Amino acid sequence: MRKANAIIIASGVITDPAFRQEAGVDIKALTPIHGRPMVQWVADALRAAESIEEIALVTRWDIHVDGVDHIVTGGTDDADNLVLGAAAFGHYMPNLMIWADMALLTPAAVDDLIQNSPAVDLVYPIVTGEAVLARFPTRDWSLIRLPGENFTSAGCFLFEPTLVVEHREWLGRIFSARRNPVELAKMGGMGLVLKYLAGTLSIADIERQISATIHASVHTYTSPYAELAFEVGRPGDIEIAERQ
Repeated sequence: MRKANAIIIASGVITDPAFRQEAGVDIKALTPIHGRPMVQWVADALRAAESIEEIALVTRWDIHVDGVDHIVTGGTDDADNLVLGAAAFGHYMPNLMIWADMALLTPAAVDDLIQNSPAVDLVYPIVTGEAVLARFPTRDWSLIRLPGENFTSAGCFLFEPTLVVEHREWLGRIFSARRNPVELAKMGGMGLVLKYLAGTLSIADIERQISATIHASVHTYTSPYAELAFEVGRPGDIEIAERQ
């Protein structure tokens, strides 16, 4: 069985006033779902997954989460947090980076990703529009639409630890662009941008060009688990999460 260490990123604050009012907290990871901070639901799912070895929590806040092996003081952005989290582990194996707002995460979704995704330097998990709309029909989804396919990115990445040292800047850009097809295309150069504008850009084009640009293997993995794409952060999300 393939194994991975997990890094939970829990350094964000709530910036949407309407969502802050619903959550009743400022620190996003502490948003209550059925009376428990949502970061605890994430940690519980990771702890129950057979594929996870150790768990590191990266945060700027003094918060307590059961079931984590390492607590790491967060940096200035998610790329920094990833470097800091990866350094917490004393042994080498793939790392799963996951945001603390993935309140509906399940052990099955984690195990499926780690066991069935390609063995490459960076796995960019996605979920089809059909899957997320079937599971969460009342939510307004921002889908990436390419010829013959539409999808949204998951709230996690699976990567080889050496990648964070060699390509920290690129990883930061990928995090920022993960739900924006134009920004993803820009990372691969003008050729991809022109393909997107012409309506001919494919996922394979993005994978190929970004892999060539950073000299690392980057691939998507289409997960059948819609919960991987559900990040609690919009008005109404708490109610949707608590109905599941």
